[in-house]
Order: sequence, then structure tokens, then C-alpha cells
Amino acid sequence: MMNGRHRQQKIRQKLLIEKIVTGDMGDKTKNFHFSLKLENGQPLTGTYEYEKSKENGKVETGSLSIKEGSVEITLSHRESITIKNLPSGTEYVLEEEEKDSQGYEVAYKENSQGKLENQDVKITVINTCNQVPVTGVVDNRKGILPLMSVMLLSGISGGVFSLIRRRKRV
Repeated sequence: MMNGRHRQQKIRQKLLIEKIVTGDMGDKTKNFHFSLKLENGQPLTGTYEYEKSKENGKVETGSLSIKEGSVEITLSHRESITIKNLPSGTEYVLEEEEKDSQGYEVAYKENSQGKLENQDVKITVINTCNQVPVTGVVDNRKGILPLMSVMLLSGISGGVFSLIRRRKRV
């Protein structure tokens, strides 16, 4: 209390975004691009501190420039970014660029949109890819018959080959 007045502090929040890639065919070296929209009554504009954790444990710090409520973010497997000192009440919407998520099933562990209210928020984006890559080879045959055919042809070929060798020796 100063001079009979209460001094009200602005509450600041953190928004943490984490990326995880799973699945047999998930590319853990791929960069995924995100669009983050931030509004607090009007589009947020300004420079905010961030901390980016890499998969190898290294931490990078810097400033993120948010213009007209929008900023682009790039993350790969096991990377995360924490945007600091966002005003409480800020609404956020996180979207992964469609071109990066093709072939992946995308899931958000927490909501990809919401409001920062009196607590920090963590969003984990999980991309799963279990697809078999297109090779151009199509096998429409079913069952054991194709396997038996290959084994039979191999046996006949081997028999013919050894018969020819015997006749050449005689």
C-alpha cells in the first residue's frame, strides 16, 4: 500500500510448447513449423524473452518478436520453447503447418488453444507416423501359396542346375 492506494502488479505467464515425434516412420530430424496467435483484448505486439531447449540438452535464449498477434516457431523432436512474461489473460492458438504434418497423426496433449489465466501453460504436440513408405511394389497375393511357388521354383532350378553339372563331369 502506497499513499493509501494499492499497487497492482501485472501478472505474467509462461507458455511452453513441446514437440515429440513417435512411430516407426517418424522423422526425428525433421523441423516442424508452427503459427502461434496471441491476443489480449487485441493482437499482442512486442518483444518477449524465450528459452529454447534442444534435444541434446543445450538451451538457447533470446527475444521473440510478436507482430500483430502472430509469431512463427520451428521445433523438432524433443525440442521445446518457453515464451516468458506474457500478460495474464492472453488468449493463444497454436497450429502446426499442414505441409509439415502430412503423413503424421497430430495430437495435442493439452488444448492447442486457450487462455493464460494465473498459471503457466504447457502444450505438447505429438506427431505419430507408422505408415509404410510408398515403394511402388504392390503385392496383392495372399496366403502361403506365393511362398510355396517361390520355394518350388527354387527347388526345380537347383535340381536342373545340379543335373547339368553332373552331365558335364561325365
